[in-house]
Amino acid sequence: MALTAVVSRDSALREQVRRALDRETVDLLFTPTVSSAKRLIRERPVSVVVLDSAALARRPDRAVASVEGLRRRFPSVPLGVVACGREAHLLRGLGSSGLRHLLLQEEVGPRATRRFLMTLRSEDAASRVVSALSPVLGRGELEVVRHAMDRVHAQLDADAFAAEMGCSRPHLSRRLAQRGLPSTGELLRWALLFHAGHWLPDPGRSGESVGRQLEYANGSTFRRALRTLVGVTPTELAEVGLPRVLDAFVERTGLELPQILRVA
Repeated sequence: MALTAVVSRDSALREQVRRALDRETVDLLFTPTVSSAKRLIRERPVSVVVLDSAALARRPDRAVASVEGLRRRFPSVPLGVVACGREAHLLRGLGSSGLRHLLLQEEVGPRATRRFLMTLRSEDAASRVVSALSPVLGRGELEVVRHAMDRVHAQLDADAFAAEMGCSRPHLSRRLAQRGLPSTGELLRWALLFHAGHWLPDPGRSGESVGRQLEYANGSTFRRALRTLVGVTPTELAEVGLPRVLDAFVERTGLELPQILRVA
């Protein structure tokens, strides 16, 4: 699973999230406040955020404002709130703000928490790309694409990535080529750019911050990768987002993907 940030001081909730994901390749980041979560989202390749309502201000209006501010700055990041059912004013405020993912604390358990997290995951960058490519790729190849995107924070080289997929790099590259996909190393480079296309339109990000998140050596290297593979600058990609990266990927690989199905 992609890098997941849990905003909570509650060790029991942290452990519950960890147990709910015990069947996943998961990396969790724990942080105590919304302010620190914003820094994490800007500087690390965080794909999903789980927010404990106890980490919010006591006044419901301020608490709701914090959640709305986080969503406005980083709309690309699926956000779910775990809330105490007794906080009626807060729950009403969160609901009226448009928050769609809410888990009541009294419902927290391995099964409910896992469903909650999988729902959040279904809206991240990897899910958008997998959904767009699903008409032309088999389940196995989609799993490879998903894993490449979920593991961007690990900065794996092609050999290490193939080992995680249970095979050698040459074997995985041959398998990908049979389905019209690029080599293992090239797919890992595209996974970075898919994330860039998903994140750059966020008001709370910049080309520099996204380049750092994806651990490019410097801004020039990031810009050159975008220019070479996608044909745009970071500023231009912020205007058009993930669909432009997906279009470039389809053009380079020759996959026959219907335009209407490319990306929502």
